[in-house]
Amino acid sequence: MMQRSGLMLVSVISVLTALSATARAATDLRITEVWAGSDGSDITPDWVEIKNFGDAAWTSGSSVLTINDSGGGTGTDAVVQGIADILPNEVAIVLMEGSAALSQSFFDIWNPVKPQTLANIGFADGSGLGLGQGGDGVNIWLNDVLEDTFTYSSAASDVSIDVFLGQDSVVGNASGAVATLVTNDLGTPAVGSPGMVAPEPGSVLLMVVGLVGLVYANRRR
Repeated sequence: MMQRSGLMLVSVISVLTALSATARAATDLRITEVWAGSDGSDITPDWVEIKNFGDAAWTSGSSVLTINDSGGGTGTDAVVQGIADILPNEVAIVLMEGSAALSQSFFDIWNPVKPQTLANIGFADGSGLGLGQGGDGVNIWLNDVLEDTFTYSSAASDVSIDVFLGQDSVVGNASGAVATLVTNDLGTPAVGSPGMVAPEPGSVLLMVVGLVGLVYANRRR
């Protein structure tokens, strides 16, 4: 009976692991953080963080990555520039209504407090891409096929929306949010975690599987 139970546990773990791998196959870009502005002057343009939860890299030569807000479909999306690739488990920042110069400015503002995580900063060049604090949305597309979308009814001033955690960013949260050293005209810093997100769902699943194995091992003693 003990041997049969052991085989069943191994089978369950194998199935769960296989399901996890299947769910993460290929490129899987998701929106993980959104910045919709400030009541005061904007320290940076509105921005969106994207993470590749898949096991294959997205590259600029493999498919066209475009972005827009909730105002329209593929006719209003703008090409994301300045990002060559997004590797598995890697994040990228896209500035809405941005430019190469603003990408450098974004790096200069956030790098002093997050020097180890900011590497992939791109931008979408176009008008009408700004995100409203009174409610808006973000869509990302691959070859004009909707890859992910996120909508919100309101956005607090000076803090990002951590989509992964489902809450406004707070300094020191699970995503490693920080406050910028630079402040706006009201003396308020920006709070967010660009370039860093909480552990992905697959790692949580594997941790649960490990705990199941540990419990089973302890029961055999």
